[in-house]
Amino acid sequence: VMVLDNTGSMGGSKIRDLRTSAGLLNEILFEAATEPDDVRIGLVPFASTVNVGTQYERAWWLDPNALSPEHAAWAEGPLDVETCVTTGRRRNRRTTCTVEEDVVPNHWDLFDQMPRENWGGCVEARAIPMDIDDTTPNAGRPETLFVPYFSPDEPERNGYYNSYLSDGVGGSDRERMRNLSKYENARANRGGPNEGCTTTPITPITNSESTVDRAISSMQASGATNIPNGIGWGVRVLSPSEPFTGGTAFDDRSIIKAMVILTDGENYYRGGRHYYSSAYSAYGYSFFGRLGTRSASSRRLASELNARTEAACDYAKSLGIRVYTITFQVNSSTTRALMEDCATNPTLYFDSPSSSALRDAFEMIAGDLSNLRLSR
Repeated sequence: VMVLDNTGSMGGSKIRDLRTSAGLLNEILFEAATEPDDVRIGLVPFASTVNVGTQYERAWWLDPNALSPEHAAWAEGPLDVETCVTTGRRRNRRTTCTVEEDVVPNHWDLFDQMPRENWGGCVEARAIPMDIDDTTPNAGRPETLFVPYFSPDEPERNGYYNSYLSDGVGGSDRERMRNLSKYENARANRGGPNEGCTTTPITPITNSESTVDRAISSMQASGATNIPNGIGWGVRVLSPSEPFTGGTAFDDRSIIKAMVILTDGENYYRGGRHYYSSAYSAYGYSFFGRLGTRSASSRRLASELNARTEAACDYAKSLGIRVYTITFQVNSSTTRALMEDCATNPTLYFDSPSSSALRDAFEMIAGDLSNLRLSR
């Protein structure tokens, strides 16, 4: 599986170079195969979030009933919702309002209330340590379910990044956020609930070279960097467990499982000096501590993401996955050291300062994997 940085800093020639180099690895490995199932490849484009694909809308493992404790954590619990219906015309118009008590906010329902906004396919991170691991979703254990990504409308006040509807009420930031009635038949005037959902969907492992080629060609550059989220989904693509079931068992010694991780920059989680302490991301708002801290400092949040990256790499290697890492035109010595440590061993880390070095890195990885397969 290729876990590839598709963030905004990869724009222009860099994303074109990545498409070319990843396509080369794809070509070499499939051409070396003598049987249809000798090689299977998957693709996980990542930015701030990862896109599993809209075909899974309301799948049971995507928490359709809002049972997960992470579901709409930003609403801070159940609330009363007023619904008003207006009937009649002109002088005979009449508005009737009813209040439903103790409503648990559901991201799916909020998308339904906004007819012009469809779920973009991205998902939020589960609670630590399940944010990076292969714990199988289980309807009987709501904390194991994945939550559809929904970036809520933020207060119309300075310091917020994604205010796309009228607040509808005054009061505190919390009260404005908890006003769910504003979503009814609303249209985002900018940003929206998919703000931060920027990548093309995951391609589950397949023995179709053309399928992977098309997915590589479709990659676009946009968004912030969340490396551990990408690695976690890379593990799940290689896994035999749901939500993707194309992999063999991790203890199947007849199979070589490998992951190629590429980034061109540092982890980033934008802090903010307001009630929720950050922009919304796969880890929600920093205020709720889903990343292990409630800091408003972007630097501190990035440090926490680095720690989760290290944990994700260690977890992948503990499963026997052969981890290759590539840094592409990265200036940060911290990030280069992080990715070198992430690799199974230092010889499987490639620092690529140029497009030709990037191509060489993918070619060497393809050669190494081909040799390992033939030796089996």
